[in-house]
Amino acid sequence: VVGMKATVATAFSPFAAYAVNLHRKGGILDLWGTSNIMLRICETPSGNVQIGAKMADANTIWAYVHHGSWYVYGSISSPGWGGEWTLQPSPPRGTFSPCDHHH
Repeated sequence: VVGMKATVATAFSPFAAYAVNLHRKGGILDLWGTSNIMLRICETPSGNVQIGAKMADANTIWAYVHHGSWYVYGSISSPGWGGEWTLQPSPPRGTFSPCDHHH
């Protein structure tokens, strides 16, 4: 299971994707536990999806890969093209709600 956590100034972005251990539920090394699991998926105009973690304050942190990296980071604003994910096999168009933000 994947969730978002603050990078605490250790990366280019303020958030990054991390594995969430469902058995720990907020242990010392997993402070946020299950509260930040990826829970939002929306469809982009190109038919791909964006994947995000809905935070307590109603913001969504969107997963993306930025130029020059293979790591997955998080953005509160629109993640751009690096935040579009292609599902295989592709679901029918309209399976997910449209994304309400733009590149």
